[in-house]
Formats: sequence, C-alpha cells, structure tokens
Amino acid sequence: MKWIINLTLLFLSIISFAAPTTLRQINREIDLKAELTGKNLNKMNDDQLYAEILAQYQRGDTIVMKRALKILTQKYSNSPHADNALYITGYSALEKNRFAESLHYFEQLLKNYPGSNKAVSAEFAKGLAYRNMKLMSLAQKTFFKVRKKYPGSPESYRAENELKLLVRR
Repeated sequence: MKWIINLTLLFLSIISFAAPTTLRQINREIDLKAELTGKNLNKMNDDQLYAEILAQYQRGDTIVMKRALKILTQKYSNSPHADNALYITGYSALEKNRFAESLHYFEQLLKNYPGSNKAVSAEFAKGLAYRNMKLMSLAQKTFFKVRKKYPGSPESYRAENELKLLVRR
C-alpha cells in the first residue's frame, strides 16, 4: 500500500512539472533537471553554456535554453558565443511562432553586438517576424535595410525576394 502512495506522489510531482505556470515553478524544474543530469548551469563556462544552448535547441527545450542564455549574456557578455546564442534563441522563438519574443532576442543581438557575423541574419529574421505578425510596412522597411546595409550578402538576396512577395500581397 505504501508503494502506491509513493507512486502517486511521484506521478503528481511529474504532472506538476509538465506544465509550469510560474517563474518559481520553472526555476524549480530547471534546478531539478540540473540535479538529475548533474548539470549546473551556474557553474558552466561560456563554451559549456553555448554547447548547452545548442543541445537544448536541438531538443526543443526552450526553458533551459533561455536560462543558459541569460547566464551566458550576464556572466560572459564578451564571449565569442554570446551573439550566436542570442541568434539561436531568437530563431527558436521565430520557429515556434513567438514573433515578439524573437524580435526581443534579435534586437538585443543588434544592440549589443552590432559588428557580429549574425547581425545580418538577425536583421533579416526581424523582417520575417514582422511579416508573420502582418506588420507589412515594418517588414518592408527591415528588408530594405538589409539590402542597403548588407549588399551582396545571401540575406540581401533573400530580402529582395521577400520584398517582391510583399508587393504581390
């Protein structure tokens, strides 16, 4: 009988972590994952955090990915991985149709790392987010900016195609 109670408690605890609703619950879930996997994000260096962000992106675990990004950008803001981590997190949000969230990450990348190799990709992705949000004038301005600021880049050609598609709509 005691094993049924323990099994029920275990099941209830799993259910409560399946859909966290508060920041405290989310942080508790992250801490438990860290305890179970032996990974403590706060003790990782920038290379390890970036590797963790990539791994979480591949798994689709945005909660841990965002937590690792926050630690990376706060503790290691000068890391060569910070801009790429911001881009990946923004791109992940864009893929999941969280357009406003993706814009936040792309803006942060452009503001803090304007000379980054990911700047042109972030600017183009902003245009995609605006387009998907049905903010066509902002999308158009962003795509024009990509063409003007980054001529000859693959994104400038893609922006040109996006502008042609916007005209047809």
